[in-house]
Amino acid sequence: MANQVRRRHGFHRFGDWGPDFANSQAMAATSTASQSQLALGEFQSSSEAAGHVLKELSWRNGTSGSARVFVGGLLPDSAWGAGQYDLSANAFLDDTTDAQDAGVGDFHLQPASGASSNDGFIIHADRPFTACSVIVSTTHGSVSHTVSYLDGGTFVAMPSVVVQPTLIGDTAEDQVIIWSKPPSWDASTSGGPSGIATGRYVVAITFSGTAGGAAAQIRVGNWRWACLLLPSDSAVQGSSMDVPIASEDERPWALYDNGPAANHQVSLVTELSSVVQKIGS
Repeated sequence: MANQVRRRHGFHRFGDWGPDFANSQAMAATSTASQSQLALGEFQSSSEAAGHVLKELSWRNGTSGSARVFVGGLLPDSAWGAGQYDLSANAFLDDTTDAQDAGVGDFHLQPASGASSNDGFIIHADRPFTACSVIVSTTHGSVSHTVSYLDGGTFVAMPSVVVQPTLIGDTAEDQVIIWSKPPSWDASTSGGPSGIATGRYVVAITFSGTAGGAAAQIRVGNWRWACLLLPSDSAVQGSSMDVPIASEDERPWALYDNGPAANHQVSLVTELSSVVQKIGS
């Protein structure tokens, strides 16, 4: 059985030092030259009813440049969907299967036919989310983009985009987009795009021209811990952190803004806790 969150109260106090190893998971990964994010550990069994609390962390930036690094939770496929967005018709065209599988070039970043300026793609989920990875396989060149979220029935510019490529889709690579959760974000209502159910949290990425690019896969999740400057060939470490990073159905996830890049070395120890079954839901 997963514990409630335990905290360190005093030096050498028995039972409150470090993670509870009976309920802990250790995980580690090193990035390759094609990655801007790393899925760590595994998704929990639905019967576990416990989320991940980050207890110990070691992150070494072995790349040639400084990075901002983030740790959080990767949503399961059942929690989100995606598809193309036709602005003029205010219509969502579901393409979730192509967004979630790894088929090269099968998820179009705009409607596959008849795309117009300011069309794009939509991601929707059963909870607010603050990051996505777009693994681009077919480029579309120098076309600028905008990140918006649906607040009830109206699209609003995302107020704080922390990390985004200069041009999404201009190169065939893993491109991450990270934002801060808006202070007001209501789930979708009947005034939103057709094809989107009510009660969903929706983000749209639209392009200033006709793009024509495509992705092999999208990943969606939340960041919940960050280090906003990790210089090249340096490391950040933490212990007894007690940071909830992943809800009961999420998988620990690490992202960085100087990717794709090899030699980000990430090690985590998490403790399963029933207190963090659902974070920010």
